[in-house]
Amino acid sequence: MLTFEIVLVIVGASILLIGLFYARSIIRQMKEKRLARPWQFIYILVIFFFFAYAFIALRLVDLNLLSSVSNETIVAYVFFFGAIFVLTVTYLNKQIFTNIFGLDISDKEAVLKFLKYTEVPAKNYRKLLTSFSIRCKVCQHEIDYRIPDIVRSHPKLDRGVVVRNAMGSKDYVFYIRHHCSNDFREIPVIHDANFDYRSQNKSRIV
Repeated sequence: MLTFEIVLVIVGASILLIGLFYARSIIRQMKEKRLARPWQFIYILVIFFFFAYAFIALRLVDLNLLSSVSNETIVAYVFFFGAIFVLTVTYLNKQIFTNIFGLDISDKEAVLKFLKYTEVPAKNYRKLLTSFSIRCKVCQHEIDYRIPDIVRSHPKLDRGVVVRNAMGSKDYVFYIRHHCSNDFREIPVIHDANFDYRSQNKSRIV
């Protein structure tokens, strides 16, 4: 006769199998971007939880495998690795939200990060706080932006700022991110060596 506890463990194990399917799918996608390692770790943890659930379910029907291992020991391991699982998932979500909504840093920190990345002299500090405005050619909305905003919206700055050198001159391509209808879009905007606006290129969906 199946008890409530056995049914609960079996349902939990079934949910873990679904989780394994999704984790495997994410790993395949992340391998192309070389970001699969944390998800592989999560995959291993889910496999551990599945076998722990199965182990407990067998004991509930009087199939006592590894009798030297107590239920308390199994539960302790599940709690410990469960905490690691939660920490890992929370960290990955933080990374995802940071990539979507940007860094939480001040204008000063953002400008200093920009100066270090571009190797621009610090005397241009005030110039980097200038406000600009462009129109999205898709939704027709005016978008106000400053260099600190660009730095905040791109945790990996090389994805938001491209420095181009050609024939002794320098210009910058800034990728202005904004919410356009139901999508996030980036508009490549070109500024000259003095950080003055020059032109914008066709936007792309992020």
